[in-house]
Amino acid sequence: MLIPLPIIKQITMGVIAPHGITDIMHAGQKKKIPQLLQIQVATTAGIEIFQWLHQDKLIYLLFFLSSVAHFRHDMPTISNIPRYVCSAFFLAATIYYSYPDLFLLYMAFIHVPNHYRMSVPFLKKEKVQTTMILVGTTLAFWSAIPIIDSLDMWKNIQIQNIAISIIISHIFYQEKFVHSSPAYENNKPESMKKDK
Repeated sequence: MLIPLPIIKQITMGVIAPHGITDIMHAGQKKKIPQLLQIQVATTAGIEIFQWLHQDKLIYLLFFLSSVAHFRHDMPTISNIPRYVCSAFFLAATIYYSYPDLFLLYMAFIHVPNHYRMSVPFLKKEKVQTTMILVGTTLAFWSAIPIIDSLDMWKNIQIQNIAISIIISHIFYQEKFVHSSPAYENNKPESMKKDK
């Protein structure tokens, strides 16, 4: 790993983690809070059941497959290669070849900025509130780093499962209610508009 661990924590908690808060903002505007909560509860319960049944491989498979679906939105259209394939190849390569730095840089400089750019249609409707929520969330996550460190929560399997549940919930909500929106699709760069 080339990026020092303290910087990895800062990027993870200060840049990557807060971007999922846009789901709550979207759900509030579109009156989808009950659906968002249902997704979060169902995902968390499902992951807990898999953990209770000692089905760790199933948890990681679900995490991988949902991530492939989610990250395909960042992949450019290359000839006739489906974007799912590009996404799966990228993720598999970063896992198999242990390139956490590459994945971290992808998240910080491609995925998160792309997420915010494509979210502009609903984020711009309440600019002051959006700014306050994003800044507040970022500061809250950053300030949590010393607490997480002091409790050694980075390696806690229960905390990891909660994080996985939140991420999968984010992906399911995005796929069902955000990416299906014409306004969202129209805000994609041309090279990413054809969803394969």
